[in-house]
Amino acid sequence: MYTEEEDISFEGEIPESIQKENLQKLKSLNIDLPFDIDTVDPYCHECVLRQLDKYNKHVDRFGKSSADKFIVPCEGICVDYFDKNMRSGFTDDEWDEVKAQIDIVYWAEKYIKQPDKTPWSARWYQKNILRCTSRRKMLRISRRSGKTDMTCVDICHKLFTKENYRIVIASPQKVQTEEIVNRVRAFIASNPALADCVVRDVSAPYYNLKISNKSELRGFAAGGTKGGDGSSIRGQDCDSLYLEEMDYIAEQAISSAVLPLLQTKEGTFLIGFSTPSGLRTPYYSFCTETPEAKEFHYSYKVLPHWKAVEADRTRYTEEEWNHEFLALFGSSDSGVYKPEYIDAALTSYKYADHQPTQGWKYCMGTDWNEKYGTEIFILGWNPFKGKYFAVESMHIEPTQFTQLEGVNRVLELNRKWRPDFIYIDAGNGSTNSELLFSRAMKAKKTGTDEPTANLLKTLKRYDSGSAIQTKDLATREMIKKPAKAFMVNASVRMFEQGRIHIPTEDTRLDKQLRNYIIERYTPNGTPVYGQNDEKIGDHRLDALNLAIVAFHLEFDELHATGGAITNVAAAADPRKIKMLMDKESKGEEVHRPEERRLDANKDKFDIFFIPTDAGKLNKTLNLKTNRLGWSTDQEELFLQRARSRQKRSSSRPDKPHREKF
Repeated sequence: MYTEEEDISFEGEIPESIQKENLQKLKSLNIDLPFDIDTVDPYCHECVLRQLDKYNKHVDRFGKSSADKFIVPCEGICVDYFDKNMRSGFTDDEWDEVKAQIDIVYWAEKYIKQPDKTPWSARWYQKNILRCTSRRKMLRISRRSGKTDMTCVDICHKLFTKENYRIVIASPQKVQTEEIVNRVRAFIASNPALADCVVRDVSAPYYNLKISNKSELRGFAAGGTKGGDGSSIRGQDCDSLYLEEMDYIAEQAISSAVLPLLQTKEGTFLIGFSTPSGLRTPYYSFCTETPEAKEFHYSYKVLPHWKAVEADRTRYTEEEWNHEFLALFGSSDSGVYKPEYIDAALTSYKYADHQPTQGWKYCMGTDWNEKYGTEIFILGWNPFKGKYFAVESMHIEPTQFTQLEGVNRVLELNRKWRPDFIYIDAGNGSTNSELLFSRAMKAKKTGTDEPTANLLKTLKRYDSGSAIQTKDLATREMIKKPAKAFMVNASVRMFEQGRIHIPTEDTRLDKQLRNYIIERYTPNGTPVYGQNDEKIGDHRLDALNLAIVAFHLEFDELHATGGAITNVAAAADPRKIKMLMDKESKGEEVHRPEERRLDANKDKFDIFFIPTDAGKLNKTLNLKTNRLGWSTDQEELFLQRARSRQKRSSSRPDKPHREKF
């Protein structure tokens, strides 16, 4: 039975005791191998044993068993490439060049430079992948683990060390192919000796880069999972084929155009790499059901900063975490909300049980649809329980005046609940939002309806077809995410973390949650949502999600800052309390350092969390320092600056004080 076990048996060198054990085990099995086990790297022994275990019970569609067979087309990783007696026939420079020609890792360190001009250096797992001689390699590796750089290094090595070598890159979209080609260009440009060898570099009608040794690189878009037959790459031939985001290339394109490229000639290489989608695609088949392919599976824990990545676990949905950081295929079930999380959210209460409560925060989501009517949803945050509660929902049947009735109901519920923010669908609700803003401006002008006038501050349009700018928690860089997926992921996380309650009486919402699915993925990996049964619909769910994303964007400070930095209060230095009180009694200006932003560093602080506001935390800090009586060294610096200001002020009695302006 195949399990999704990653290839992290060892980091770096395999212990000598394990090397001996693996070698003895292979010799006792007495199986046919394409290399001499006494002359290959110990990782080859480990690879063979893992492959035998992985496909021990595999039987193909023709009834052929793979038990006790190693059929990966490879030559092994040679330990000693050269006869030591050959060394005397070369100068030092010549010998260095020979080593670079044979060993790709050594070649990369010698010829490839990073943007900071330092030599490109492979991590331990990248060395194994680059040196592997398998002609069928599937890379299933966590995001930001360097698989793109590693692939581009492999491409560069083949281009410059082989003559008349043809490489083809295919991906779902042109922009993804462009990323690979541009990275290859950057690596080549980093070394003038390599750049001088380029004789052709064009981007149309397809990407084409030629080297003076007659080797060339060509890049194409094969088409995404929705469509595309790979016609752009039909008729091409190659020695190495690289498939970027292979899990999102249309199955028809792979079967009718991509795979035939492998039949161009014997010995063609196939290297596929992708973030798993969870769908049962050809990429899944190559990784899990093809004994001829060598799969490399590594999670985020191969990253040097994996602990920092793990600290942000709660910022991702379970599906996002499994696919992007654990590199797991997971279940083929296309349901967005898992039944166990929906069941946990269902709570025995009624909407009528809830009334506006002081201290709570509320957000409203509104979804307009001419065919299905209008859905309005109120979500409340209970600061004492630290949970979200669905407190009211309303459906307005489609009639001749559905839109106008929807506007009136929004105004009515706004007066009742006084929501902090109202998010409305910018698509079908654009006209209604203008009408609501018009009512709000009129109310402000007359001063007769404060809740309606407040809509000028609380009413916002959310465009699901746009992009949200947010911070990538792995790279800490600002990125854009599709607004629809961003909203749904915020909702899914809330259910997975058990932070939301919905009443059991709302069977419409219950059915829509279970009916919501991922129909497919776009070529860039963005999910396209739909319904199993269109009669059930998803509009109440959309209204709920608009309320959730309102909380997420307006109150979630962790999201806004991208880190664990919040407004906190720091205890004042006890030695200066009297000084501050004396200044205040005299009416003098006092600069208080107590309210400021501090980094909640657990190594320095004892932190006690008191949930008092939606998505925010108040933190009482017991500061630990080496100096008795001082909260931090910054406190001393503050006093020094205060004394300096006082001296300057006393030396210039004619200088006006701030309160005099």
